Amino acid sequence: MESGDRSFTVTSIKKSGRSIKTDGGRYISKIPSSAAKKAFSQYYRQHKRKGSFSLEIHIKETTQNSSGKTFKYRVSKVSEHNEIERGGETIVYNYITKVRAL
Repeated sequence: MESGDRSFTVTSIKKSGRSIKTDGGRYISKIPSSAAKKAFSQYYRQHKRKGSFSLEIHIKETTQNSSGKTFKYRVSKVSEHNEIERGGETIVYNYITKVRAL
């Protein structure tokens, strides 16, 4: 861990108001929204989702000597075509991940 990094764990993941996963994972990040984004991406990959998708993710800070505050986010994968030129090669992104605090 680098200086300024914080540790978070998932307390619940909800889809359409129903809890689909209750706990797990340890995510290291400087800000809680990035940790929620990492948790969303892992869930998305593990469950082989395709296309647009949205979840409500609740994460709790577990950094030593922290207050243990819980953060809630709505994380969505949204269709947005974006092309980037890098090193003479074109990289195409079809989706972006958006995070919104609740």
